Amino acid sequence: MKIIESAKILVGTRISEIDMIDAGTSTIKDLKLLSPSEISILNSIPKKERSKYIGLLTKNKYKTLAKKVTEGIKEAVTLLLKKNNIEQHSILTIRRDAAFIIGPPPLDLGPWPELGLHRRFRNASTYSSSVTFKHLEFLANPDKRTFSLKGISDENTLLHKDYFIEFLLDFLFLLSNKQTEKEAYLLIKEFKKDYCSRKTPMEFFRTFNAESKFLLYDKDLAFYLGNINLKNKNDINIAYNFNTIILPLINALL
Repeated sequence: MKIIESAKILVGTRISEIDMIDAGTSTIKDLKLLSPSEISILNSIPKKERSKYIGLLTKNKYKTLAKKVTEGIKEAVTLLLKKNNIEQHSILTIRRDAAFIIGPPPLDLGPWPELGLHRRFRNASTYSSSVTFKHLEFLANPDKRTFSLKGISDENTLLHKDYFIEFLLDFLFLLSNKQTEKEAYLLIKEFKKDYCSRKTPMEFFRTFNAESKFLLYDKDLAFYLGNINLKNKNDINIAYNFNTIILPLINALL
């Protein structure tokens, strides 16, 4: 296992993702945060729409509902780690209702009497590599070309799929093999050159964060566009991705 602290890169290991099952609804049930009739409505709503319903209740009726749900989820994640004797150095990151553990997945996934009958977890995925950037984590099995991007919506992840995501998969694949470590450095060095001279496809200039926007130099504007007219290429501010992605990767390999 190799850990590059400066860029928060982890390769050649096992990273287990453990997710809370139906986190919001199960927390509401255990803590009895809604009336039986409201919980019945919540159960009847498709899973993807439940967060909207909870948001409406928070806005219009229960002002502290979202806060209490967040606290209940945090309580469950904390107990998961405690029940499985997972120490701090084995925790890669925690993102709301999911824990990313360095090592094999925990065996005791709940539910536990002290929490109630509903809050429990599942072993979601396993990865061999990860990179932590500002405000997001990229986890991957580069040899299988599979990944999970935390901190960017599924919709916006698609905007980066053929660009920074493919680049990171190539980078981690090279870095995870002794024979190709030097090639990883050459890859990022050449990419930096092309990026700074604006020879890469324009989609690489889209900010690699939750907003996933193109930023302009001339005005304090940011806008969502799938494509930009090529005559505007030099007007795009490309500093964000350089400072938060490219430079940290280069520094990690120096």
